[in-house]
Parts: sequence; C-alpha cells; structure tokens
Amino acid sequence: MDELSIKDGGDGKSEDRIVMRRDFLLTVDMGEGVFEVGGRMKMKEELVKERVLEKFALE
Repeated sequence: MDELSIKDGGDGKSEDRIVMRRDFLLTVDMGEGVFEVGGRMKMKEELVKERVLEKFALE
C-alpha cells in the first residue's frame, strides 16, 4: 500500500483495521491444479469514486 500511497484498512475514525471482503469466489481448474479467485462487483456509478478505485488497486 505504501508504494501506491493509499491508506488501507482503516475506518478513518480510529486506528482499527477493517477486513476487505469479496463479493464472489470462483474455484478454477486450469489443468495444473485448482485454485480460488475472489472478486468484487460494483455498480458503474460507484466506479467513479476515488476511494472505490483505491480499494480495487489494493486488491
């Protein structure tokens, strides 16, 4: 997060960290083993908000 200059995981009011959640989890088998990939979904109106884009960059 430091290299992106993005404040991560705080609620803005305290020093407590917040867990970032995923909206979906895919189980993928590409022939070299099975692995899981998590992702987030947002309405397109949300994608213009700076904080939403920062959170996507952290992932």
